[in-house]
Amino acid sequence: VSEAGVHRPPVAGIHGREDDCAYSIVFSGGYEEDYDYGEEFLYSGSGGRDLSGNKRVNTQSKDQTLTRMNLALAKNCNASVNDKIGADAKTKWKEGKPVRVVRNYKLGKRSEYAPKEGNRYDGIYKVVKYYPDKSTHGFVMWKYVLRRDDPSPAPWTQEGKERIAFLGLKMLYPDGYLETVEKFDKITVKKRLAIEDNSKESKIPAKKQRRTINDDDKENDMTIKKFKKVKRTFDLEDELKDLIENDKVNAKLWAECKATLIDGKPAFLNSVLERFKCVCCLGIFYNPVTTPCEHTVCLKCLQQSFASEIYSCPTCRFSLGKDYDMKVNQILSSALLHIFPGYKGE
Repeated sequence: VSEAGVHRPPVAGIHGREDDCAYSIVFSGGYEEDYDYGEEFLYSGSGGRDLSGNKRVNTQSKDQTLTRMNLALAKNCNASVNDKIGADAKTKWKEGKPVRVVRNYKLGKRSEYAPKEGNRYDGIYKVVKYYPDKSTHGFVMWKYVLRRDDPSPAPWTQEGKERIAFLGLKMLYPDGYLETVEKFDKITVKKRLAIEDNSKESKIPAKKQRRTINDDDKENDMTIKKFKKVKRTFDLEDELKDLIENDKVNAKLWAECKATLIDGKPAFLNSVLERFKCVCCLGIFYNPVTTPCEHTVCLKCLQQSFASEIYSCPTCRFSLGKDYDMKVNQILSSALLHIFPGYKGE
């Protein structure tokens, strides 16, 4: 999820900025008090555990505080920040700031909505309320109630599963993972068959015994081929098509991106990520400004450049002049936000 840009931190469960809000969270093992109803779940804040050295998990040993990432997530709630009793957006919870939610397979121990393996992006959620609560260990923990507010169907619903199949989405595995699992499974099958055959040695001839093992290998190979994913062409929504068509200055880049549609949505997204990346912050363009030399840069990055008295294009050094009018390319901005909803720059 870090490489895909859905959730940047490789370890931390909350990604955001204390002075802004949270951008994404990973709902993993959770705590005993947490619940998961799919469309709504209770999430525990971070901190309060001794993770010194190489520790990844540990029991609660002190109170959590509404600071850092806990404060960032609290700011997603459409209510004032209160580090004493928390706050509740009540009926206006949908007006809060969106946060991307990723469920991890470890959640499966206590939730039927967790993926069977790996991580799964489950859409946009909003913070309904947050409050401090005493954990079973007797320490204060900050709790957050999050509710789904995404136009796309949830991946665990029938409609969501059909959409996943239509888009041709598939699980991404680390290099060599499937080969290792396949090899292990074959060895396990052979050992099991050998044990069974030895116990029936008096009834099954040796030649037939060998054929059974070989036939089993062929059957496994056929099964693996049978379940290989078939590529599906990804079709852009009409609104996005219009935005791309009207972004004339970036027509060449969009043409390169659209050429990957035949390989499915993941290929298209990767192409957009590669071609619409800011040369300054290395993130996807946010409030993009397209210069006269037809290069694009984030508004904030260009403003920082001008603040340092560098009045040229960050890409090609074309002189923009001290009084250059930084106009956001609204068409490109809308297109990127349509593709990556909830993105607010990094």
